[in-house]
Amino acid sequence: SENNDNNYELRVNVFDIMKLEGEDVAKEKLEDRLNKLMGAFSAHSDEYLKFPNKSNTRFADSLEEIEDYAKDIMKNPTSEGVVIKDAKSSYVIGKKKNPKWIKWKKFVDLDLIVLSVRKNKNGTYSYTLGAGPIDDDDEYKPLVEMNGKKYLNVGKALNTKTLVKEGNIIRVKVDEVKKTKNGFSIYSAKFIEKPEVTEAEKIITLEFLSKDSKKSIKDYS
Repeated sequence: SENNDNNYELRVNVFDIMKLEGEDVAKEKLEDRLNKLMGAFSAHSDEYLKFPNKSNTRFADSLEEIEDYAKDIMKNPTSEGVVIKDAKSSYVIGKKKNPKWIKWKKFVDLDLIVLSVRKNKNGTYSYTLGAGPIDDDDEYKPLVEMNGKKYLNVGKALNTKTLVKEGNIIRVKVDEVKKTKNGFSIYSAKFIEKPEVTEAEKIITLEFLSKDSKKSIKDYS
């Protein structure tokens, strides 16, 4: 966190289980894992350590129900979004993303490559950010070469307290992605973190977001 205040109160919400009494349950269906989690731990919930129970766990049968549930959860002021999971899915260990889980967020965040760094007079840093890599014959401009590959310059993240080197990936929160004459532009980009990824967003992601101003769950297949 960029906040130096150390006066925090930690609360934990458990949402899944991979092992139970020495037994590996990660490959079992999510609905079965949740039943085991509830059966073993729900009664032990308190204000600081909460486990799933029948009242706070919802199974949806349609996109409409998913959207209703998700919007309800997002009313929580600390919620950044909702992870929607296939009830039949296992817990995939060792991979960054589970193909059976979808993250639907209140805001758009993007993983972009740092194309250049500028230090500001107030001690913060501003970054020029890129998406890609893309082919030489693509119609997109302006292109910037980095580590032998070409990336589309999509805009800047200003006044960031964290220093990141050129060529690294950062995750930024953006208000909007717009298509320009020759490329794409991000608006109001704010640094979130240095993510555990090695590649920037592909152009197709920006194409999708530039058309999807409502960011509705119905746009996910």
